[in-house]
Amino acid sequence: MRFSLNDWRKQIAYFKRKNFKNIQKVRGIVNTFSFFIVWGYAGYFIANRADKSARETGIPHSVQVAKQSGDRYITKYNLNTGEKEVIDVHQIFAEKELEARQKALEERRLREEARLASSQSVLLQPTIDNIRLCFSLIQQCYHRRLEEEQTVRDDSLYVPSILLLRQFARFQNPSTFDELLQQFISLFELIPISSRKILDDLLCIISIILTKRIMISNDEVQQDLFIRFFRAFCLSVKKNPSFFYREFLGNFNQNLPIIGHYISCLLQLYEKINSLDYRMNIVETIWTIIYTNENEYRVIIGQVLACFLPGILKSLAQDFDSVHQRLAQTNLILLSYILRISVVRSAKYVNQTDSIKDELRDLVVERNEQWLTIVDTHLAPLLQRLTTNCANHESVHVRRALAILMLNILSFCSTWLKISSNIALKTMLVLVSTITNDQNENKIIKTLLEKLFKLPIEAVSVLPSSSTSIFTYENEFISEILNSSTITVSDHLLIDCQTDLFQLLDQQQDKFMYTDRRWRLQLFIGYYTFIHHHIDFLFDMDAFTEKLFRFILQTLDFDTLLRSHLNLLNGSSLPSRDYETFNQAEYDSVYKQLKPDVHDEIYQLINLFVASHSKFADYLFEQINRTKITDENNPKVFYLLSILYDKINFDHFDEHQQLLSSLTQLICDDHNQRRAQRRRRRKKDVEEPISIRNFTIYYLLQCLRTLTPLKQTVYLIDYIPLLLLCHSSIYTIIHQTSFVCLLAFSTDLPSFLVSQSEYIVDTSLRKLQTSSYDGYLILIEFIRLGNTRVINQPIMTHVIEQLLLELSCLPPVECIELTFQFLNVFCQQVIDIVGKKKPKAIVNSSVSKSLIEFALELQQQSQPMESSADEINEEKKEEHPWHRMLVSVVDIFQHFISHSNSHI
Repeated sequence: MRFSLNDWRKQIAYFKRKNFKNIQKVRGIVNTFSFFIVWGYAGYFIANRADKSARETGIPHSVQVAKQSGDRYITKYNLNTGEKEVIDVHQIFAEKELEARQKALEERRLREEARLASSQSVLLQPTIDNIRLCFSLIQQCYHRRLEEEQTVRDDSLYVPSILLLRQFARFQNPSTFDELLQQFISLFELIPISSRKILDDLLCIISIILTKRIMISNDEVQQDLFIRFFRAFCLSVKKNPSFFYREFLGNFNQNLPIIGHYISCLLQLYEKINSLDYRMNIVETIWTIIYTNENEYRVIIGQVLACFLPGILKSLAQDFDSVHQRLAQTNLILLSYILRISVVRSAKYVNQTDSIKDELRDLVVERNEQWLTIVDTHLAPLLQRLTTNCANHESVHVRRALAILMLNILSFCSTWLKISSNIALKTMLVLVSTITNDQNENKIIKTLLEKLFKLPIEAVSVLPSSSTSIFTYENEFISEILNSSTITVSDHLLIDCQTDLFQLLDQQQDKFMYTDRRWRLQLFIGYYTFIHHHIDFLFDMDAFTEKLFRFILQTLDFDTLLRSHLNLLNGSSLPSRDYETFNQAEYDSVYKQLKPDVHDEIYQLINLFVASHSKFADYLFEQINRTKITDENNPKVFYLLSILYDKINFDHFDEHQQLLSSLTQLICDDHNQRRAQRRRRRKKDVEEPISIRNFTIYYLLQCLRTLTPLKQTVYLIDYIPLLLLCHSSIYTIIHQTSFVCLLAFSTDLPSFLVSQSEYIVDTSLRKLQTSSYDGYLILIEFIRLGNTRVINQPIMTHVIEQLLLELSCLPPVECIELTFQFLNVFCQQVIDIVGKKKPKAIVNSSVSKSLIEFALELQQQSQPMESSADEINEEKKEEHPWHRMLVSVVDIFQHFISHSNSHI
């Protein structure tokens, strides 16, 4: 129900009329309370306002009233005692003014003092000139004392500089603080620290500066300068080694937390700073602290590093695969030294653990078997990652540093670190088998492994290292290993070598990544290099050879190679007829893509195995699939044979003929060969892809080029015609590769073909008699590559007669086309001869008759006897000796074409 405004007003009016008396009573009560509240507050305000001046000035109100009324004295009556006191109004006002004046003077004095203090603090701020002046005075005092006492063993001159360093908070300007650090670096180089008091003071101040200024700063330049300052401090203390290792590092009870704090801060800065030089300074600073040649001091450092080993490994591990080669090298060297002196089995440092504090006692670890097992578990993944990233590193120095690290583990930690030592041995074997340009480096690594395996070693020359101490450790370690007589590989590692070798051979997987395949090959090469004598003695070599062959087939990924170069395998073009313009370097640059990605490792493995097992070549010939030449394993076998006979002479005629028969089966199935038979065969069998066929032919030609002896003619009788047949192929890879094989015999290809002309022509004519098209193709390529030198042979007359005879018998259309091609090329070469002037030396030669001379004799024999000598001489001048042969060819063409179909 809704009411309007008028309705509400009516309701209110009705309520007032009905309750008028009650409303009057309530209104009276409210008015009464309001009256007392308002007037009560007004009286309080007036009284408080009247007494305000008395409270502000401290002068009673009665005195102020007396002053205003002009009275000099007033009487104060005490109600409690009843006594009366006369008060002098002027005296009270005089005292209050004096008190106010003194207060104002005091405030003025304080403000003046504050102003003077601020001006004096500005004048006393440290400046670069003041810092230099202070340290120059200290150095002058040192030199003066040095002149008086000859030797100065007191380091008390550090006291004023330490007092200055304690006020590091006042050095707000970064340049002044940098200058202070620079002056300290110079002072550390001049005066060695030799007292416990100065050492403790500096350790405490350095720790405070690290925490309150360096670690929270983003100024990398100042952080690097402080790191160099700290390194100079360590070197100054280290001038007295006994004091450094016993009082500084060996004092676990006092300095162990500080040392842990220093190492933690250095590692945090290492992770925080990204500059290469700054990180190198941090690594060299850590090296300065921990490196020593004394075994007594190494015990102390090893105990200290064992307490902080997890943090050190975590920080250094992030840069092992760094793009900065120098940083990766220094990290590897540093880690190798840390593991050598810390990962050993020993009790706690006895001299200090007896008096160490209870809260620090748990920080000092006991390097027992349990602790070493934990270290081995955490170190193994790190070493595995190191091997993956650095074993095939492009830098020789990084690989050498990695070898030093792994050799450290094998030489000094293999007894306790079982898993890590196995990984280290595998890495060393991979490094030995890695093919590099620096043969001296490989020789050093191989010599060190031979030393571990107790094999006879040769003298090696160690490469000179850098002047930095961290790099000299490599040469020191290599010399130590070579001169030691007690360092050998443990027995369990030798057993693991044999087990791992056969596990490698027995692994059956379809596909491997390139890095995995290369790693397996390098590991096998390393294993076999050092334990092949044990294998030859303990195992059946036939079974081992079969496993090795299967292992090599798995590592050769020819499927990916074939799929990646389909355009190269299927490309077609006309073969080049001018051998002089052929560029061998360009051919090698293009077809090196068909070389397997693990070619270097396979080459090394084959040479290593064949050196002790010469029958491996016979085994490879047995593995050729002669029923299906395009089998996926045949290109791999051809490739292995080409590697095997790369440097040794091949003298197996029967095997060579088998390879030629395989090439015959492949190349005789070209586009112009037995098309009708191919069509019938397609209905029964699915034809292989042309890329697989060309791929197989390529490796077979490469194999034959390596195996064929150049000086033995018996091998060339069937080989050269096949190469000419391959050169007629429309596929670029086949005719270019066959051309390279021909050029391998002689750079003067026409002269070489002339010397082999009888075998080539005989083979081609025999193929014509068997209704094969290959004879035509061989003759065509024979003439094209041999040019005018080839056709200028008496045997070519017989060839032309045979082809013309074939034409007269109406052969198939394919034979007619090929005959036309041959005669076309032949006539072009004849025209080239006719167009050139005949040299007299050829005409007067009586030793050998050219085809021109042979045709001239035939022409003279066929001329009638009744012709006069003058007419004969005129005809000789008008007609060329080749004229009649060309005329006969044209006549046969005209006769044949008149009886041919429209296609011909």
